[in-house]
Amino acid sequence: MATWWRCWTSGSLILLLGACAHRPIDETPYDQLQGYELDILIQDLKLQMQTGDASEQRIAEAKYQVACSHYRERMGRSSSQCPPTPEEEDAQRELAKPVREPVKDPIAPCPIEEYVRREPRPDWEQSQADARVAFGAGDQRLLFRILCPAAAWEIPEAEYGLCMLRAKGAIGIERDLPSAEAWCRRSVAHGHLPAEELLATVLLEYQARRELQAEATELLQRAAERGSGRAAFELAGLLGVGRFTGRNLEEARRWALIARERGVPEAPQLVELIEAEIARQGPP
Repeated sequence: MATWWRCWTSGSLILLLGACAHRPIDETPYDQLQGYELDILIQDLKLQMQTGDASEQRIAEAKYQVACSHYRERMGRSSSQCPPTPEEEDAQRELAKPVREPVKDPIAPCPIEEYVRREPRPDWEQSQADARVAFGAGDQRLLFRILCPAAAWEIPEAEYGLCMLRAKGAIGIERDLPSAEAWCRRSVAHGHLPAEELLATVLLEYQARRELQAEATELLQRAAERGSGRAAFELAGLLGVGRFTGRNLEEARRWALIARERGVPEAPQLVELIEAEIARQGPP
């Protein structure tokens, strides 16, 4: 298998930077990576630290420390895949202090029944404005509290937001894939089509559950057929590596070309890589 395919990580994206996780430390283009790309690279390096031989583990650990440092410098905080700083640990302890008595709920810590019972339906326009302010300030925990009562009233955009927060995690908000899946499914059920694409990303994290991988692939295909460039790009990546779908380079190229037409920034490089792999394999 060509080296570039090994840049795929446990998420639904291919990191299109050559064999970035396998380059020497001084050749890895950390300064050229966006925050989400650094996060994907960090995940891949953590996997190498667990599965590689002794030499690979030492190299991966050194690169992991450098990547974490670059992420912290770029984003102003630690990646959820990296050890927190002492200041962040203090902030986590402070934010973890309960603000009310816990309420038992299948999608904790957002106590739906309590909000429905005690709070009126929120003004969603005002909630959106408050959410933008909280997001701009980087206050994910406040954002969570703004979205919670709206989601309790089955506002699908709020359910989508909670799915995203639970899928990614943040300071004071534990990453919880079952909770993320539950919120995404609610948002999909209430007619918010973008939630299908996010739900696919969440389901792809359950690598041991094949039935969920098949559902995720179907969700991505539906989203791509509706016009999502990002879904087309991710579907091309899955078809290119043959994970959960059966490898099909021609279909991968078709979806990669569609993603390029729809303006996905990474798509032109993916097209080149797939076409190079097709050329390398030669005629069937």
